[in-house]
Amino acid sequence: MVHLRKLTDADWRPLREIRLATLADSPSAFGSTYAQEAEFGEADWRGRLTQRTYFLASDGPGGEAFGVAAGKAGDGEWTLHSMWVAPAARGRGVAARLIKAVADEAAAHGAPVLALQVAESNTGARRAYERLGFVATGEWETVPSMRRERMVRSLT
Repeated sequence: MVHLRKLTDADWRPLREIRLATLADSPSAFGSTYAQEAEFGEADWRGRLTQRTYFLASDGPGGEAFGVAAGKAGDGEWTLHSMWVAPAARGRGVAARLIKAVADEAAAHGAPVLALQVAESNTGARRAYERLGFVATGEWETVPSMRRERMVRSLT
């Protein structure tokens, strides 16, 4: 069974653990590195928790986390950030549950759209996002480590 919980400002350690697992598994997908973020201190992690709304997937309260997604409000829409599911948990609907949690949070705050950026090379993620109602916009952004396309999903 998948247990989702919304992280609070006290949850910096679980956020750190899942983020480092994310970067260890998928270093080219997130525009950062394990080495960089392993150096972050408590204040850095707590700061992230105040900038975004995070949801964590685990087998139960206190169980090991195997998925994360974050949402952030801005410019009349919410953006999905840091979406990741551990390889062993993929194919179980975890991504759909995490995205639904972020979409519900965004809709509760009045956002009409949930947007994201997906790496050009991450075809698996792109297919998953399309199955979950996201549509490619044709808007591309190139950052130092990757080229990303914007995708959107209506929340209305």
